[in-house]
Amino acid sequence: MFADAGPPLVLMALGLVLWLAVTATVAGLSIQTVGVILFLLGVVWLVVEMLQARALTRPRRDADRPAERGAEAPAAKAGPGVGAKVGDGQFELGVTGVERPGASMPGQFGTTEKAQGEFVIVRVNVTNVGNEGQTLMSTGQKLFNDKNQSFEPSSAILSLKDAEKFFLQNINPGNSVKGAPLLFDVAPGTKLASIELHDSPFSGGVKVALK
Repeated sequence: MFADAGPPLVLMALGLVLWLAVTATVAGLSIQTVGVILFLLGVVWLVVEMLQARALTRPRRDADRPAERGAEAPAAKAGPGVGAKVGDGQFELGVTGVERPGASMPGQFGTTEKAQGEFVIVRVNVTNVGNEGQTLMSTGQKLFNDKNQSFEPSSAILSLKDAEKFFLQNINPGNSVKGAPLLFDVAPGTKLASIELHDSPFSGGVKVALK
């Protein structure tokens, strides 16, 4: 709940105007004195409003805060897992598996790609259930660990074999691609928790548990 600061601020402003700008006297009482009184009343009113709002807000915050001692707050639901089909925008998506090739992997052009940490590949099947063609993009996909830290796709993704067949082609309505690789570079030993899949970088996304 927020303090209703409008009325006391108006009263303070009126008092300040009378205090500073008006020098007349009414019934032997200086208008400036009236201004000072109104200004001080406005200050008191504002303080009371703020104290009341704080008193009403604190119990709600305390109720929402997990207990510092005793039972821990319940963990969030894991959601759909590997093998489940989920929808986002025009795409129906499903994670089929997770691969951890290590700190390096061969590229499709005879090169060797090296990770800052280690690579993780999440394979997904994608079906266009919409009404128009759409391109699957690696941008916007997010990988999460058990600490809820997020990881963006690695720029080395186009070095994966046949990656261009998945990410540079339109998927028309009713068509599917299978095993599209999403490549991430994570710290060694990272415990994977979930991946957030998107049909485009600006869609809402849907999480899939990887545990």
